Amino acid sequence: MTAFGKLVRTTAFRLTLVYLFLFAIFAASLLGYFAWNTRRLITEEITQTVNAETSEINVIYDRRGLVGLVRTIEYRALRPGANLYLVTTPTGQAIAGNVGSLAPGVMATRGWSETAYRRIEDADDRDHRALVRVTELENGFRLLIGRDLAERRRLFGIVAKAAQWSVLIVVVLGLGGGIFVARRVLTRIDAMTGTAQRIMTGDLSERLPVGRSGDELDRLAENLNAMLERIEALMCGAEGSLRQHRPRPQDAADAPAQPRGGGAGEIGRRGRLPRRAGADHRGIRRPDPHLQRAPDDRARRVRPGARQYG
Repeated sequence: MTAFGKLVRTTAFRLTLVYLFLFAIFAASLLGYFAWNTRRLITEEITQTVNAETSEINVIYDRRGLVGLVRTIEYRALRPGANLYLVTTPTGQAIAGNVGSLAPGVMATRGWSETAYRRIEDADDRDHRALVRVTELENGFRLLIGRDLAERRRLFGIVAKAAQWSVLIVVVLGLGGGIFVARRVLTRIDAMTGTAQRIMTGDLSERLPVGRSGDELDRLAENLNAMLERIEALMCGAEGSLRQHRPRPQDAADAPAQPRGGGAGEIGRRGRLPRRAGADHRGIRRPDPHLQRAPDDRARRVRPGARQYG
């Protein structure tokens, strides 16, 4: 297995990936909430601005009539900015404003809507997005006031790009931190593994390395070292006891020598007399068979008057 494979399979690296995933989800959720809240605030600002301007133009229409309305719309439509204005007849014909085209059915629907549009002075054919409000005036005339959403879209794009970079930075830093932590832990575990292998070969003087951080690995190493010290002490005590009970060579030398042959034990083990040099076993006196039968003859004799059984 390669070093990178061992690194990836470590528990520390996997835990780092889990924490990184959770943190990335939390960061993305936070940035998403920020983007959504920013979008909502911009929409509320546009709504308040359009409502205030609609109320103002309705007052002008009530005071000055259609001519005053048209002059006011033409004046405001010439000003630079993102505001949109349009006045149409009951049949839908444009009278004044800076809107060249709208999505079908927008002027026929009163209230708020988000629609695609084009300005009169636009040279390109691209459609823009706007949030507009359509109100119906007296005599069937319709008034459209709105605001372009390019600012909201641009701000949302800034937030989205910041979110992308933030997530990328989080991932890079998380992976870097995970690799650093995993390598540090793997180095310590490899050192413990090497020490354990040397202890298994019989070298009980080896001890696990203990760092200065006092983390769980250091506590584990300290406990294992204490256990090894007790095991080594027990082994040394057992070896000392065996040496005390083992006979010494000088004690064996001081013990009386046993005869090589001719003893009673030797006769009992071998079942015969030891053969000596120049000795003839035929000259040894054998026991008298009459003497061997004497006890039997005495046992057969019965005293007079004795009671016989059997």
